[in-house]
Amino acid sequence: MKKVFKLKWILLVCVLVVGFAGYFVFTGADSKTPVAHAGGKVYEGTMHLSSMGGFMVLADLKIDPLAERPIHITGDLKRLFIKEGPHDITIAKKYYANHGPIIDHEKGHAYWAAYFVDDRDPAKKGVRYGKYDIKTGKVLFDGLLPLEPRNTAPIQYCAVGQAKDKVLLVMMGFETFIDIIDKDTMKHERRVFLDDIPDFKAKKYLWTHGINSPDMKEFALVTSLTDEGGKFPRGEETRQRIFILDMKSLLEGKVKVLRDGTITADPKKSALFRLRYTPDGKYILLSNRDRSNVLDAKTLKEVALKIIPEVGWENHEFVATPDGKYGILTQRVPIDNLPGQEPKKVIDGWLELVDMTKLAEGKLTTIGKPTPICSVCHLGAEAKAVAPWKDKLVPAVTCGFDMVWKK
Repeated sequence: MKKVFKLKWILLVCVLVVGFAGYFVFTGADSKTPVAHAGGKVYEGTMHLSSMGGFMVLADLKIDPLAERPIHITGDLKRLFIKEGPHDITIAKKYYANHGPIIDHEKGHAYWAAYFVDDRDPAKKGVRYGKYDIKTGKVLFDGLLPLEPRNTAPIQYCAVGQAKDKVLLVMMGFETFIDIIDKDTMKHERRVFLDDIPDFKAKKYLWTHGINSPDMKEFALVTSLTDEGGKFPRGEETRQRIFILDMKSLLEGKVKVLRDGTITADPKKSALFRLRYTPDGKYILLSNRDRSNVLDAKTLKEVALKIIPEVGWENHEFVATPDGKYGILTQRVPIDNLPGQEPKKVIDGWLELVDMTKLAEGKLTTIGKPTPICSVCHLGAEAKAVAPWKDKLVPAVTCGFDMVWKK
């Protein structure tokens, strides 16, 4: 009996060891997941994602760095219409296409500006901008910003920053400027040009973006220098510039550069898009088309770089988790179209997770597999019921987003 009892215990221990070993094999780390993640935190929140279809996409996310596919969409994707009045997909797509919101968590409001010109009334051409309630989805404002004669490019707004009582809309197109908007009234208070900065005065730059620091005392501005203003590829010019502006001065219409820096990148593939600070304000995260950069927020020196190995992928947003340990990237990814459909390749929007726990060692690495988000919505039942493309895949150029994290 004692021998049988002892044998049973040995078998039980073996089963437990194999079981736990299997757990760590299948959940602890695939080839892209650092072993150090074992036992890591799970993050949950709602993503407010830009849509070139003229609405916001609300996605409830669960992020588990241990999982094979670490970003998991829980539940159905929801469309939040940002246009006042009845939704019209044709009008929304043409005039309300946007590159993402910024959220004021204290007020519970999100602010955005459009990518295209609203020219329905020839006497009142402008660009749509607005705000909505993040809890109810109610449209609180839908207005029109005046066009700027100095802006000669069709691209309009992308990056959105904020101060306590103001919204800062950065003109992505050429020539660039920053519009200051009152959060309560949504009145357009002033338009600030950047001619006091030599690189902008020279007019040899492309696609400017900006974001506020977490304490809202500074405003980071980035642009890629070019051989010819507003043109991509950028010729032979490899330099990209970042400027830290004094927020108080900027809100008063003055451009005061506190410090500036330079990085270099491939002029034929790289172009700076949206940027974010980590929540502690220590780092600045850059989406840079064919790569992602992390800069020290004080020195503006590059501390980590991840060049995208996949051909055709483009990084357009880079947002940290609340503790700054991980980053969510939006990627534009070429995928095969449905059988028999043209073109053979279309662009899809994917979410990717990166590890930022080893930035001090200069390491920024991908974790697990990415998560498609645009095509799964476009081929869903709700989209098929209202969309003109029905059972077709259409290009889905995802860009920026903001998060409402669960505490």
